[in-house]
Amino acid sequence: MDYDLAIVGSGSVGAAAGYYAALAGLNVALFDRHSPPHHQGGHHGDTRLIRHTDAATPQYAALAQRAQQLWLALEEISALPLFHRCGVLSLGPRHSTFMRGTRASAAQQGVTLNDLSQAALAERWPAIALPATYDALLEPDAGYLKCHLAIASLIEKAAELGAQLHFDCPLHAWHPERDGVRLLAAQGEWRARRVIICAGSGTHSLLPQLPLRILCKPFAWYQAGPNLSEAQHFPALHTLTAQGHYFYSFPAVDGALKAGRYDGGVRVTPPARCPRARDAQEDDEIHDYLQRFLPHVGPCLHGDIASIACTPDDHLILDRLPQAPAITVVAGLGSHGFKLAPALAELALALTRGEAPALNLSPFRLGRWPAVTR
Repeated sequence: MDYDLAIVGSGSVGAAAGYYAALAGLNVALFDRHSPPHHQGGHHGDTRLIRHTDAATPQYAALAQRAQQLWLALEEISALPLFHRCGVLSLGPRHSTFMRGTRASAAQQGVTLNDLSQAALAERWPAIALPATYDALLEPDAGYLKCHLAIASLIEKAAELGAQLHFDCPLHAWHPERDGVRLLAAQGEWRARRVIICAGSGTHSLLPQLPLRILCKPFAWYQAGPNLSEAQHFPALHTLTAQGHYFYSFPAVDGALKAGRYDGGVRVTPPARCPRARDAQEDDEIHDYLQRFLPHVGPCLHGDIASIACTPDDHLILDRLPQAPAITVVAGLGSHGFKLAPALAELALALTRGEAPALNLSPFRLGRWPAVTR
């Protein structure tokens, strides 16, 4: 047997799982079809928001709080500025499910949430144009993560503990065996007692039976003045528009403010990949959002595309494969994935050991789709 554990996909979840497995003394290998951190997956774009409330699924809020603890622990041992506590301001129609759910989630999880009046918001951040029918909820302890820096740190720490790195090594097949799993690539083959597959949009090539949708999500950086900057304590925004769409923006750094849309995206069918050209309609919608809520933001400086995998019900997958219980799958993370990565890695490792998870995983089990578990 070559390894106790092989991790297929070394982005956010995979890098964290590799580090924690190596820390636990396992003989572990990390595989990736590229060389992470890279520009081909869901962690592309340098930054990701992390909030500790969730208006729809309590499990996500609990995961976010545990993930926050783990991100801060990594920041301490790496001595790198991985987490920026800029605060996240949720904006939405006063009586919307989104705002009611955010308040309820904060109360349930014990998360500090400040309800700002129109006057208080205008005094503190006059650059925000809040509609009269909207509320503003500030989560002061939320912020954003530096995703490329975090993944590089996790991989470095895993390697220091003896993890083997097989990067630029796309696997093309796996075969269950009596005492583990055999993994095959053009570069060779390896055997592992347990496997975690967490390859983002690349999961489809190894597990085509999973109900994953691959979406290309554009985002861009816009010219912004000092009053919209992190240096001036401007927050990140998480906004529900009157049209029912969710957008985000980060405080400006070096005169550039990043913004994008949570929902939406252009769907592609594997093995096709995201096009190089950005979708003009999606770009227009981001621009319209900024003009409505941050009208002082300037023109687009540059943009890019991230490739993410989602499920039909928009809940992630975290489960062992019924047909091959030596394999644990973490997939379909959508726009939630990065912030939750270390907590998901912990849970995935617990599943590989046959331990009872510390969280109710029923919303994330493969049994949601009976055809997949047959």
